[in-house]
Amino acid sequence: MASGTEETRRFYDNIGWKIQGDKLVDVNLFGIREDGPIRMELHKLLMDRVRSALGANVNLLECGCGANPAKWLLDKCSRYTGVDFSDTGLDVARTLFSDVTTPHEFRNADVCNLPFEDGAFDAVYSAQMIFHIADPSFSRCCFVSNSKSRQAGRDNRSDRG
Repeated sequence: MASGTEETRRFYDNIGWKIQGDKLVDVNLFGIREDGPIRMELHKLLMDRVRSALGANVNLLECGCGANPAKWLLDKCSRYTGVDFSDTGLDVARTLFSDVTTPHEFRNADVCNLPFEDGAFDAVYSAQMIFHIADPSFSRCCFVSNSKSRQAGRDNRSDRG
């Protein structure tokens, strides 16, 4: 079963999750550079909608957290689990969460073949991850991640290009 490519994993392990200047290379390459008022308002609207959809005290699975886990959602979580296929990204994520008191864990996993029981989480979230999934596996990735959520429709993805 294909998922993220080996080339993509190598890029993130060796380059993308490294610091360049004061930012991750990934942020320098792919980050939002439009800081105008409309872009900022739309980003706030997106974040508010995701937060509203989650509710409170959720056991959250974030697929493709990499070195940029959704720390901004932790106040909604009773537990947080982040998965990614990059060990380097997961190491950075663990460092970023070193001060977090919400129960959490990070695991190396293929988002098209998640190592969790169906219904293990209240909700699934991912951002900027889907475009790394090989096209034939995209539908499987969506199905697998949604099956890990107790409630269909609580799977929130944000992949803006």
